[in-house]
Amino acid sequence: MRTQRFLRGGHSKAAKSLLAIPVILCVSLVLAGTAFAFSWSSSHSGVGTAKAPVLLPPTGLTSPSSTSMTITLAWVAPASGAAPASYKVKRCAGSSCTPSAVIGAGTCAGVIAATTCVDDDPALKPNNNYTYAVFSVRNNWTSVDSGTFVGLTRNSSDNTPPTVTINQATGQADPTSTSPINFSVVFSESVTGFTSSSVSLSGTAGAGTVVVTGSGPTYSVAVSGMVTNGTVVATIAAGAVQDLASNPNTASTSTDNTVTWSGSGDTTAPALSTLEMFDTNGNGKIDQVKATFDETLVSTSNTAQWTLANVPSGGTLSSVSTSGTVATLTLNEGAGAANTAVGTFTVALAANPAGIRDAAGNKSSFAATAPTDKAAPVPVSVTLANGNNSSDLGILSKKDTLAVGYSEAISSTSVCSAGLTSSLSSTLILTVADSGLSDTFTASSSACTGGMHLGSFTLGGNYVTASATWGNTSPGNNNSSVSISGSTITFTFGGLNSGTPNATAQSLGTAVYTPDTAITDAAGNAMTATPFTAPNTSRF
Repeated sequence: MRTQRFLRGGHSKAAKSLLAIPVILCVSLVLAGTAFAFSWSSSHSGVGTAKAPVLLPPTGLTSPSSTSMTITLAWVAPASGAAPASYKVKRCAGSSCTPSAVIGAGTCAGVIAATTCVDDDPALKPNNNYTYAVFSVRNNWTSVDSGTFVGLTRNSSDNTPPTVTINQATGQADPTSTSPINFSVVFSESVTGFTSSSVSLSGTAGAGTVVVTGSGPTYSVAVSGMVTNGTVVATIAAGAVQDLASNPNTASTSTDNTVTWSGSGDTTAPALSTLEMFDTNGNGKIDQVKATFDETLVSTSNTAQWTLANVPSGGTLSSVSTSGTVATLTLNEGAGAANTAVGTFTVALAANPAGIRDAAGNKSSFAATAPTDKAAPVPVSVTLANGNNSSDLGILSKKDTLAVGYSEAISSTSVCSAGLTSSLSSTLILTVADSGLSDTFTASSSACTGGMHLGSFTLGGNYVTASATWGNTSPGNNNSSVSISGSTITFTFGGLNSGTPNATAQSLGTAVYTPDTAITDAAGNAMTATPFTAPNTSRF
């Protein structure tokens, strides 16, 4: 602040006469390195004060883009002080000069109202450096400069963006427990602006620190800060850097830009504890497999690493889910016949970064393995057959058979403690009880401790007028018999022991079988007492 004091009484007459004359005072101020000039007039005596605001320069001068003949400039208006009314730009040719002359032509010449302009002065030449400075302007005031920025016009013949590859560095161990993890970066030409922020990290190891060294087209990237066992993946996004002609790079490509980190202590992959197959809806077709491991799994639904071969009924893998230590594989049921036997069914797991793994990133795998049978057998057929000739077709008599088929071989000792062998014939009794239009069939033997656990059948016809039994008669060739072949049990009627068969031939009918829940397969899976209706018609 400057002040001017005017003369008061007590001075010479000549001096006093000056008081009646307007005084013109010119004051020059220099504030914060910025020159200001203004005029001040007053017709009064006394003390006066003049105060000028500060006019600050713009900040952040940069060049967002350029061509072979233009350079785009942008800057930020000052955040405080007097608001600029406009801006002016000075330029000099070269990268180490001081801008002293206002641009003479183009949109960056003269008064600029916005905070950006395009220097398209015809004097610009391709592939040359130019140094710029920008100034705030308000009335007759001009700020100090913004600080300089060197812009570069592009080579008029270079419009090709640089390409870049990033891969594991030569000699980088994979997997590794040593930090940092090193990658090699190679651009197709020299670039500028490649820093740690140009590298993008992903993967499951949680890496977070990048150090970049190198210059021109070749750089080394060192990654550290991994927090858990897992993968470290490094990439470079498009537009991260520019070549010397200001062409932005394309996104990186790689042949191997993933390294597995195993330095957190846990290097043991989850091991398979059990592998089991199930028929969850009880229709005789395998629809689920459960693989249980010895530690908690990371959640995954990836199916690519699973291989299922010879699935019963022709099933296929539909989906995978994990919960705790268990991976559940849901199967599409095949179009083949009902089959709950393991047979040649196998399941294999390949190591996969997105597959079955623990929290430390250790990937699990196992070779083709047959699952444990956890699917109970179900009935698949019931067939009545005439064992003689067509003359007594539809009439129950000696040599007629009843055969029941299952979805897999059953344990014969689960039906009868003595097993289903030929030695059972001497004690085997086959009974058909009169139940009107649908008689029932049961089998029994004194050789079966606790009785024969077969279940019951309704035959779909009226084969006796009074309940009748067959077998255990003399001579021995009149005995009833039972045999088991694969997954089918066949009962053959012997000589009539008691009761009255119906002499009227019966038409084809549909049998219904309700299994005994004591029946199991070789793995001990018990049947349910769900009535099964034969898919075909038959008769004795």
